[in-house]
Amino acid sequence: ETMILTCTRKTIWRDMRVLKDEFNCPWEYDRSRHGFYLTDLHWDFAYPTDLSETQMMALLMGRRISENIFPEPLKGEICHAVDYLLNVANPDLVKCSFVSQMKLFSAQTGKVDEEIFDCVYRAWRDHVCLKITYRDYQGKVSEREIEPHALFFQNNNWYIHARALKSDAPRSFMIHRIQRAEILEKTFIPDPKIYE
Repeated sequence: ETMILTCTRKTIWRDMRVLKDEFNCPWEYDRSRHGFYLTDLHWDFAYPTDLSETQMMALLMGRRISENIFPEPLKGEICHAVDYLLNVANPDLVKCSFVSQMKLFSAQTGKVDEEIFDCVYRAWRDHVCLKITYRDYQGKVSEREIEPHALFFQNNNWYIHARALKSDAPRSFMIHRIQRAEILEKTFIPDPKIYE
């Protein structure tokens, strides 16, 4: 606050070019406002991070597990985030290349629909209710509104542990048996008695 900093237009322009060329800053010039603006308001300045070898290994192991058990689009989001962090940290990936040799075998009994998983995941994460169409193991189809309290992976399958809005008793739903999912505007407070 006590410093007076000055620089030339040339310096500012050079820094703007560095932001765009080296840090992929999505800026453009707006003639009507006579200034520069971000075309992507969610862009982050990617400054180098100092990750230890243990932290890099943890990121790579988590990415490898995510590739094998998470459905899209969550799998892609996790992998992209890890790749971004490792790229910014500029790690020596030669030492970590053995992670690709780690194998995980999954025997899921049902294929999870990407759009349904994304809907269920967002409802669980944001504590909003869901309207689902569910087919049970006997083939009976029912529709219900639920509060998704816990998301879990067990016996090679994804589940949502939830409470129906018209019932106090929680139950688990296999996500691959959900035929349709719709996020509702109703919110709920996560109940530790259910998610623990």
